Amino acid sequence: MNKNINIFNIISSHYSSFTPVEEAIADFFINKNKLENFNINYLSKKINTSTSSITRFVKKIGLDNYKELIYLYNTSLEHQNLSSTIRTDIAQNYSSLIYESEKNFRPHAVKTFSNLISKNRYIWFWGLGFNSFAGEDFYFKFFRFGKIITVLKDHHTIFASSHQVKPGDLIIISSLSGQDSSLIEGAKIASEKGATILVITGNEESPLIDYATETIYCSALDSNQKLGQVSPQIPILIQLDIVYSQYYTDHETIIGRKWDESENFLN
Repeated sequence: MNKNINIFNIISSHYSSFTPVEEAIADFFINKNKLENFNINYLSKKINTSTSSITRFVKKIGLDNYKELIYLYNTSLEHQNLSSTIRTDIAQNYSSLIYESEKNFRPHAVKTFSNLISKNRYIWFWGLGFNSFAGEDFYFKFFRFGKIITVLKDHHTIFASSHQVKPGDLIIISSLSGQDSSLIEGAKIASEKGATILVITGNEESPLIDYATETIYCSALDSNQKLGQVSPQIPILIQLDIVYSQYYTDHETIIGRKWDESENFLN
C-alpha cells in the first residue's frame, strides 16, 4: 500500500460519479472531519448511513477495503500537516477548486452559455483585474470560431459600453467577488437596454445575478488561497473550459470548418 497516495485527490476525482449518499460520505472525508473511533459502525452512525453504503463507496474509489480507506485518510492528514513543500499545498488547493467546481456544476447553465454564444457573433466580455486575463483566454478560444469579441478591462470603458449596447447584444461578465459597483451598475443599464447578460461568479449572493439570463458559479477562494497560493483567475478559467468543451461538443462540425478557415488565414 502506497502511503504517499493522497486520499482527498482520489475521492475528488470520483466525485461526479457519486450517488447522494456517496457524496455525503465523500464530503465527510474531504472536509477532514476528525474520527474519534475508526470502527465502520461508528462512522456509519456519524454520517447517518449504512455500513454497506460505506463499503460500496470504498470499492467505487478503487480501494480494497475500509481499513485501506482509513489508513490512507490518516496518512494523507499526517502528510498534509507535516509537509512543508509548496508543491503539496498547491496540489491540494487545485484539488479543492476542482472538487468545488464539481459541486457547483449545473449542466443546464453551461448549455445555456453554449447556446447563447452560438447565436451571437458579437460578444462583450467584461472583467476587471485578474478577470480580464480570463477574458483574454475566452477571446483566444472563441475568435477562431468566427466570434468577434471585445474584452473590456476597466471601470470607465465597461460603464461607457453599457450605454452603447443594443437589444440582443450578448455580455459575459466575469467577477469572482460579484460585488464591484461599476459592474453592477453597468449590468443594470445594459439589461434595461435589452442586452442578454451571462455571469460567472464565485458569489451566490452577487447583485449581478439579478440581471443575468444565466449564471455559472465557480469556486470561491478561501483565506489561504487568497494569499497568493492560487492565481485568482483559475476558478473562472475552469468554468470557461467547461463552457468551451460544451460549445465544442454542440458544434463540432461547424467548428472544424471554422478552424480550417482560421488555419488557412494564418498561413
